[in-house]
Amino acid sequence: VFGRAFNLITYFARPRNETGVKLLSGETFAEGVKKDAGPREIISFLKPNISIQVVDHFVTYPKKGIPQPIAPHLQYGMDANYFPIIYFNDFWLLRDYLVPMNETVTNVTLHLDLGYISTSWWTLLLQMDQSFSMQRGMGMQAEGEADELKRIFLEGNPILLAVTMVVSLLHTVFDMLAFKNDIGFWKNNKSMEGLSARSVIINAVCQLIILLYLFDNETSYVVLFSSVVGTGIEFWKVTKAMNVTFDPAKFPYVKFSDRASYTKTKTKQYDEEATRYLSYVLYPCIVGYAIYALLYKSHKSWQAAGPLLDSCGMSDQAEGLQPACPPSVAPHMQH
Repeated sequence: VFGRAFNLITYFARPRNETGVKLLSGETFAEGVKKDAGPREIISFLKPNISIQVVDHFVTYPKKGIPQPIAPHLQYGMDANYFPIIYFNDFWLLRDYLVPMNETVTNVTLHLDLGYISTSWWTLLLQMDQSFSMQRGMGMQAEGEADELKRIFLEGNPILLAVTMVVSLLHTVFDMLAFKNDIGFWKNNKSMEGLSARSVIINAVCQLIILLYLFDNETSYVVLFSSVVGTGIEFWKVTKAMNVTFDPAKFPYVKFSDRASYTKTKTKQYDEEATRYLSYVLYPCIVGYAIYALLYKSHKSWQAAGPLLDSCGMSDQAEGLQPACPPSVAPHMQH
């Protein structure tokens, strides 16, 4: 006779309050932007689904030859034989399914499932669970990302999942190739004739705003990594497109000046004209979206960075035409 214990209660920080407010009208919404960061209360949750599975594993091992993934799960009797391995499978129990325990909960329905599981599938689930734990411990996985990945496998269409994985892989590959080509071009570039220095600066500022916008919205680390690399490259390109000097005696301690190859030709003149004419159309659009966001979208507060980042970030993404046009218009006008 042997027994196993399984804890039905787990503890997590209280889910973030998604209540937001319209900054101009003061109207509150049940869904919107999260509360400002601060200490979060730890509360208990009940696991409503109990899946007890016997691992189909009855292999004889030498005394010191037990595989490391299996050894911690073996319990021995007096005769050196190990008992059947019992696995409480809560791997697919998402946090959304947990029941918060408070004074309003009077009764809960528990679902019990008995079955067996193959050794290969059992070890795979253990390794995936350990991998998620390691990524969270190293800060490589945001809160709830593991659940979202599991949800894709549970509720997603297999074909759509395969297409998404292929597209994500291709997107990463193309990002790396774009970074490589960008670095290669600007590293060897010696002249700014026919190139738009203004678009380089605008691109760097836009990338920084979008990066802060992604941080503010707690985007996945995969997307953040690509954005961080792209932002770093854009600011490095500024040092190649312009003369950047540091002056510790004068605020803001950084001085920008045009390169000789940019000012000697008419590139600078045409670049300024293209940017000015385009700004007549795009700046009203940016201001209009900012006003729309204040009127109709909810935010944390006036003090939070959310309203500014939301307006600037969405405007940068919507108005991506602006940094792309001067490099195209200036050479044409020069020609």
